[in-house]
Amino acid sequence: MRELLFELGTEEIPARLLRGSRHELCRRLEEGLEAAGLAFDGIHGYATPRRLAVVATVAERQPDRTAEMLGPPVEAAFDADGVATAAAQGFARRHGVSVDALERRPTERGERIGLTVHTPGRPATELLPAILATCIDKLTWPKAMRWGSRRESFIRPVHWIVALYDGEVLPLAWGGVTADRWTRGHRFMAPAPFEVHTALSWLEGLRERYVEPDAAIREERVEAGAHRLAADVGGSPALDDALLEEVGGIVEWPVPLLGNFEASYLELPPAVITTPMTVHQRYIPIIDSAGALTRHFVIVAGIEATDPSVISAGNGRVLRARLADARFFFEQDTRVPLDSFVPKLEERVFLQGLGTMGARAVRLQELSGLLCATLAPDAPEAPALAARAGLLAKADLATGVVGEFAQLQGEMGREYARRSGEPDAVAEAIFEHYMPRSATDDIPESLLGRAVALADKLDALVGCFSLGLEPTGSADPYALRRQALGVIRILEEADPAPGIAEVLDIARSVYGGALAADWPPVRERLLEFFRGRMKAALAQDYTSDLAEAVLAVGFDDPADARGRLEALFAMKRTEGWDAMAATVKRVRKIVEDTAPGELDPASLTEPAERGLFEAWTGVERAASRALDAGEYADALEGLATLEPAIERFFVEVLVMSEDPSERARRLALLARVDGLFHRIAAFDRVST
Repeated sequence: MRELLFELGTEEIPARLLRGSRHELCRRLEEGLEAAGLAFDGIHGYATPRRLAVVATVAERQPDRTAEMLGPPVEAAFDADGVATAAAQGFARRHGVSVDALERRPTERGERIGLTVHTPGRPATELLPAILATCIDKLTWPKAMRWGSRRESFIRPVHWIVALYDGEVLPLAWGGVTADRWTRGHRFMAPAPFEVHTALSWLEGLRERYVEPDAAIREERVEAGAHRLAADVGGSPALDDALLEEVGGIVEWPVPLLGNFEASYLELPPAVITTPMTVHQRYIPIIDSAGALTRHFVIVAGIEATDPSVISAGNGRVLRARLADARFFFEQDTRVPLDSFVPKLEERVFLQGLGTMGARAVRLQELSGLLCATLAPDAPEAPALAARAGLLAKADLATGVVGEFAQLQGEMGREYARRSGEPDAVAEAIFEHYMPRSATDDIPESLLGRAVALADKLDALVGCFSLGLEPTGSADPYALRRQALGVIRILEEADPAPGIAEVLDIARSVYGGALAADWPPVRERLLEFFRGRMKAALAQDYTSDLAEAVLAVGFDDPADARGRLEALFAMKRTEGWDAMAATVKRVRKIVEDTAPGELDPASLTEPAERGLFEAWTGVERAASRALDAGEYADALEGLATLEPAIERFFVEVLVMSEDPSERARRLALLARVDGLFHRIAAFDRVST
């Protein structure tokens, strides 16, 4: 095993991409080494804004390989005179041997020609250049670029490559750059290239030149520095994992410094201060012991300045300028109530073909009220409040603060609603209606929030699908997949829960004549889209075949589908699962297109027939009650006891009897058995 050091030196890579690209580079190298048959160990990735690197130990060469190769049958390889045919000659040519080297090999299908092929392993120095070049080519980026006249593309132009194996330079060239042993330190504090011979000299040389290549160490320095500086002013840093990763990725040599702004800005809502601070400037807010924002913040500089106060003062001026803008817009916005911004939404287009944001606000008003009444039929006062929240949900898009800081939509709507005297439930619903914003985000807690969130998402889904603006492949410019998943998650928690088809129909009714597309085919496409989203979501926690089996029976009620899947998954882990699943699949395949039909118990003359009927009768009532109550685990437990009787039935009884009446009653009996199981899942879709 010998040491491999590989480094790509680039122009600044966006901080948000560093972690993923570092992991992907390690994975691509692992895949390449495995495909080449090169043993390896200890792959470790590094990433800074100006470099991606990986260090590993890799075997000196591939192992020698011996393979037994079989060719055509002997009678096809040689003619009656024993002369090699074109088939034998082609087989020998493919493997680089003469026809005389071919041997006769006995097989289960008769004699065939064959040979033993010995392939000596190639040295790693021959294989690694191509493996590393492939690693670079396969790295995925949101947007890649080309520079000069090069065909290669990358997230940023590549300026240098270090590729050393056992201390020697590998013959690798990519993107017009030839690999050598020269890397570079900090862009400003130590820009001169320096020579490296090992991974250790690379690490030590970079650190001596103000570059910390290990992201975890950079983040530790940022966190420790932020806590130290915050403690100096009696506070603590408001630092989450995402912000820590971001600020740790924007510099190669983090130097935390303290900054501050005038206390008068603390009169603004906290989000108006922290958004420009964290999103635009990547500063770390400092809060006091009560959790209130202070006038101090942490800057992560990228250089060790002779006078750090200059950096602190400069960053303070930048933040003050942003806060001054925010205060101006906030003061302008709060001069009028929130509902005064609703008419201004007429100046904004929602989507071409779907009208203005003003028209959308009116739709959301009606749709939120209707959905609220559906979600909570026993809360007669709630729909009017939901309708009010729906009307105001997008009003803050016309405000100055949201125009300047788009990330605050919803947040400012809630703030302005409260200042305008709107009920707290309405204000909270305005904030919550964007939830869930991601697959890991929570759904709205309040009834009104769920109603308006559903209205927002369903209005977009129905409108876009009616215009043919459906997601294609990986392209989803209107985030419809996320919207559909949000609808599913909200409905899954609803009690009582309207069906997916029902809420889609309600959303379409609110559009009225504004949409020209024929609704039934659009509705079918939407339902299939929801089915796909549900399968993708469920398959993250359960196997894909079980998710498909459950959804094939029904997916209109997301909570019911998940309940059936959980019960099925639990049953699959029991000892008798394989036998039961195989038996039920057989039943399903026989009676798939068979209606239960009439069944006279007295006509069952065979003992196995009577045994199955009696077993079915013994569990049918309890299983049906459990199924009606959604107690699918209990239902499956009872139904599983039918397996011996079904198996005996198949052994002793010919289902497809030539006697039509016998065949009909046997199919009717099996259809009854299948009917109970099929209320849970389509077992023919299960992989056993």
